[in-house]
Amino acid sequence: MFTKISGSKWKNIVLFITVFTFVATSLVAVLVYKFSGEVSGAAEVNGKEIPIYEFNYTYEMMARNLQNQNIDITAFKKEIAKQAMDTIIENELIYQQAEKEGLLATKEQVKEEILNIPAFQSNGKFDKNLYLQI
Repeated sequence: MFTKISGSKWKNIVLFITVFTFVATSLVAVLVYKFSGEVSGAAEVNGKEIPIYEFNYTYEMMARNLQNQNIDITAFKKEIAKQAMDTIIENELIYQQAEKEGLLATKEQVKEEILNIPAFQSNGKFDKNLYLQI
């Protein structure tokens, strides 16, 4: 077959078709990738991506809670997933609103509050062993 395409006219046509097909396929692949709108996380809330591990953790905690109550979760997996998604979205919205209103505590403020909790104190001072027991 290739011996018949020895003329430059046929060689150019085959080369053109091959290059055109390659470029067109590459262009379609790039456009599909760019405009797919796929989110790599579990959800996106006001432009902030919620990581998939946060959804998985919430789902597992909810499922485990039901199983600890001797409830067979087989029939409820979709409902648990929806509830887990609703929970992480709601938590993120609350966090964003608190951030907007300046209601978030710094790490230092949290540390200071923990140090002052009476349950973690022994003889009026913070006791790390009491803290670690919880």
